[in-house]
Amino acid sequence: MQKIKEKKHILGDKQKEILIFLAENGPHTIYGICRKKYSLNEYHAVHSAVKNLEEKKRLIRKLNSKEYWVTPEGQLTALLYNANIKKVKENALKYCKQAEKEDLSIFYEIAESIGPETANKMFQYILEKGKFELSYLPIDEKDIEKIFKILKQYPKYRKMLEDVGEKLIEKIKEVLDYE
Repeated sequence: MQKIKEKKHILGDKQKEILIFLAENGPHTIYGICRKKYSLNEYHAVHSAVKNLEEKKRLIRKLNSKEYWVTPEGQLTALLYNANIKKVKENALKYCKQAEKEDLSIFYEIAESIGPETANKMFQYILEKGKFELSYLPIDEKDIEKIFKILKQYPKYRKMLEDVGEKLIEKIKEVLDYE
């Protein structure tokens, strides 16, 4: 995930509504957003908000020549603004780029396992810092165990956990040998 600029996720009301709508309902054209969410009289305002979300905020992108879909950062922002996590997850896994699919699957499993309050703190932290650090979250041992169980299911992360474990054991041995 690219580094996110501070305050990028602060949106106007129409931008929030459009972002949440796309995240929960899947890709739509500007006309489709107007038809389902607003009246056609608001086409120009919706068009302007969509272009701002795409070009300035980079929270949505064109999926094809006419339809818009949320980026991973856009998904986080929609979740931060209380979008339905189950709908966002379903659409995210359906419409994401293939390269993003495994990481998004893991992310949503972790978010669902740690509960909405902690997940919301995680979304906020990722948006502000542009990265995720497990040590930041106010989680207990049960949550850590849940997260490790999820990560172990994926070969890429299982190997990472094993490497971290080995390095930790080496460091502990060094400290014990030092004394």
